[in-house]
Amino acid sequence: MTAKRRRKKPVPGKTRFRLSLLLVILIILGVLSPLILWLARPALQVRVLVLDKTVPTPEAKQHRSLGWILHHYKMQDESGELHASETEYRGYHPERDEAERVTTLDMLPADVDLIYIADTYGVYMRENDITTILAEGERNLIHGGLSQSDIDVLRSFLNREGPNTVIAEYNTFATPTSDHIQTQAYEMFRAQWTGWAGLYVRELSRSGDAPSWVYAMYEHKSGKPWAYSGSGIILYHTSEEIVVLTMEEDLGPGANRFFFTEAGTEQLGLEGSHYYPHMFDIVTPLSGAEVLARYDLDVTASGSEKLHRSGIPASFPAIIRGSVAYHHTYYFAGNWAYSPLPMKFSFLAGVPDLMKRASPDSLESEQHFHWHAYLPIVRAIADEVRAKKQSPHARSIPSHTVVDGTSMVARTHLNMLQIWQEDEWKDLFIHGVNLGIAMPGRWFTDFPKDKATYYRWLEKIGTMGANTVRIYTLLDPEFYDAFLLYNTMHPDRLLWLMQEIWPEEEPHGNDYLAADYQQQYEREIEHVIDAIHGNASIAERRGRAWGTYTSDVSPYVIGYLVGRELEPHEVEATD
Repeated sequence: MTAKRRRKKPVPGKTRFRLSLLLVILIILGVLSPLILWLARPALQVRVLVLDKTVPTPEAKQHRSLGWILHHYKMQDESGELHASETEYRGYHPERDEAERVTTLDMLPADVDLIYIADTYGVYMRENDITTILAEGERNLIHGGLSQSDIDVLRSFLNREGPNTVIAEYNTFATPTSDHIQTQAYEMFRAQWTGWAGLYVRELSRSGDAPSWVYAMYEHKSGKPWAYSGSGIILYHTSEEIVVLTMEEDLGPGANRFFFTEAGTEQLGLEGSHYYPHMFDIVTPLSGAEVLARYDLDVTASGSEKLHRSGIPASFPAIIRGSVAYHHTYYFAGNWAYSPLPMKFSFLAGVPDLMKRASPDSLESEQHFHWHAYLPIVRAIADEVRAKKQSPHARSIPSHTVVDGTSMVARTHLNMLQIWQEDEWKDLFIHGVNLGIAMPGRWFTDFPKDKATYYRWLEKIGTMGANTVRIYTLLDPEFYDAFLLYNTMHPDRLLWLMQEIWPEEEPHGNDYLAADYQQQYEREIEHVIDAIHGNASIAERRGRAWGTYTSDVSPYVIGYLVGRELEPHEVEATD
């Protein structure tokens, strides 16, 4: 028999070493796992451009909360790189050389998906230092406020063919933005500021944390000394009226609660309510807008009376959403992108869940709203943007037939108009709208040049049951962009177009048969035909539409109307 092989006795030191090494490896993996998981997570393919004009120091506090979210979910900046909150934005950069401190909102890359307007209050020069404080009577603005150039760029961005989104928040409509810019911003974001804003203050006394200008403004306007203490909400108006709601006397324990509406739950997939202890402004929605979230002031009888005297609602929108087909705007009525405290560890997975557990729902929590409401809102909108990029809408083109070599979608037959449908000519009874484009305060030749405005008009026309639009002259390219977009989005209720070709008024000698006049009118006919087919580039001209026309709406044109109503003296002179 062979002798049994003896097993080697384990060496106690080696065993302990291996166990210790394994334990160390497990600990290291455990410590590094949040980083590893974050690095392994795919990027959220959304390119975001941030506009912040209120950055007096390099910390960029005014969009610090937003920057953390963009970096954590690996969204990209305008160049396609991972977002870095402190540097990648348009606006004011205090750390740069003076000539390079301002980066304006122009020359947008074609693949930007979302523009976020974080703050436009601006930066000011005071006592040789850059600050966000504007002292009474001073006009020392360095950079701030929405400009006409900003509005034009944003409008052009929302007029692009692909889906895109613009978000703006608290103070976008306020100082130092001028009134005529403010009005255009209202139209764009489907929200109008009431002039009221407010904030929760933990200590109302002069030694507390209310803005210093509040005390002097209150005493000057009311003629009474400031005698408030304890916590409460301060509401202030552009007229310098101030309303103070104190806890217990004017406010119940709810103080100010943020909650999602049914529309918010449907659109964002979010629900619930949270204390909101930060700055806010009071806005109202314009027609066609959706209110996705609201603020609700928990007022007592005393507080309700104060609000009633000043015309302030106890409940008002927190998120207003405007939609034009697959283009969206959001207005956040709060200072949500701002964080006074440093925000770290955006490169670790699981931090939002951990911080949610560590941030109780209370008025004293600085971070609760960020983790429980703001972060999920930004993520939901980013997911919406990504989904729309990946699901383009297919264009529905009306059927047509070929007659003697000419493609036709419509014709006249006896005393009827007919359209080609289901391989035969069918009578079309016109339910028409004559669309004039003169807007209040503008000349009739001052075209809106805004696809969103035209699209809203067309949606209302379609909703009322009309099937045809007649326009009296060639309009700006944005109209035809909107017309094509409307029919793309509503294949079940198409709109047909009757395009008039307008003869110039007051020809020389009132003679419409003059050779030079005939030549000019034939040129206008060519412009209109080319524009209708999305193949025209017309140089700028006074009193007439011009621009680059790329939207082919010819499949929806059922007739060209040549001429206009002529003045009697013109007819007599021509005859």
